[in-house]
Amino acid sequence: MRPGTHINVVGSSYDGPYEIDIELVKHSQFVVDSRASALAAGAELKRAIAAGAVDESHIHAEIGEILAGRQSGRESEQAITVYKSLGHICQDLAAVNYIKHRMLNE
Repeated sequence: MRPGTHINVVGSSYDGPYEIDIELVKHSQFVVDSRASALAAGAELKRAIAAGAVDESHIHAEIGEILAGRQSGRESEQAITVYKSLGHICQDLAAVNYIKHRMLNE
């Protein structure tokens, strides 16, 4: 992966199939939708932890923490960032609600 690359990892939402390898997890700034869900069912992260490549502290932040300004996003232009989403309905509903309000107020 080239420095500065961002990857969304959203295809697998249970512990089993994985989309990226352990080395990419290890060398990325790893952001998740939910720490608890990523640790329970995020196959990419779980494989990297089991291999000893990373530990739970490798999770940089939850996406909500970044959006709320409680955590930083990309920390450098060279960082390889990964966003692992397991698919949480509350995030979908929040996005729809935001879009609806934007459309009605424009």
